[in-house]
Formats: sequence, C-alpha cells, structure tokens
Amino acid sequence: MSEYNAPPSVSLTPAGPLPSGKGAVHREELGRKTIEGVDVVGSREITTMNAGAFGNEKTEDIVKEFWYSPWLGINVITKRFDPRHVQNFEVSNINPSEPNPKMFQPPADYRVVKMNGQ
Repeated sequence: MSEYNAPPSVSLTPAGPLPSGKGAVHREELGRKTIEGVDVVGSREITTMNAGAFGNEKTEDIVKEFWYSPWLGINVITKRFDPRHVQNFEVSNINPSEPNPKMFQPPADYRVVKMNGQ
C-alpha cells in the first residue's frame, strides 16, 4: 500500500506577464455561493496568449474558473475554456454525513501475503 501526501498548497502562475513573454495572467474574484448545500468561493484566471504563442493567429484567452470549498478542501467545480478545447469537472452528490463503516472493512476472504522477505 502506498500513501498519498497532497501538497500543502497549489502553486499558481503569478498574475502579470508570463515569464515566456507570450502573454499575461489576470485573476478576479467571483464571490461566494452555495452548491449542493456547500459554501464555495469562486475565482477566475484569464491567461491572454499573444498571437503566435501556440500557433494562434490572434490573441486568445484561456479562462479557468474555480469554485472552491474551504470545508471540503477541494474545488467543487472547475471549468477551463480554451480555444483548443473545453473541460468541466464537477463534484456532485455531496453527502456530509459519516460514511458507512462497512465500506472500509476488508472482504471476508481477505488475507495478507508476504512477498520475498518484505
């Protein structure tokens, strides 16, 4: 079994000109709202890519929208609008109650097998 250690924070590209010189990043706050009974905070990141940055003939915007739940510690909704594609990620059926403990019990035929001296 391996353990997942999430990073303590997410590293965002700083607002302002991109280090590559191919565009700039702008951020805006979208306020607060409730999604499926969970309070979330919204933000939008707009990356304006200069003409020629990725084969584009004109300036193009890449827009990322996030609705973050401090209580859950995750983005409940993430949307990405890009001239090349659109991505949407949404957490649904949020249930704040404790899960059934049976979900965490191993099956009846579960057994531990030692591997080559480990």
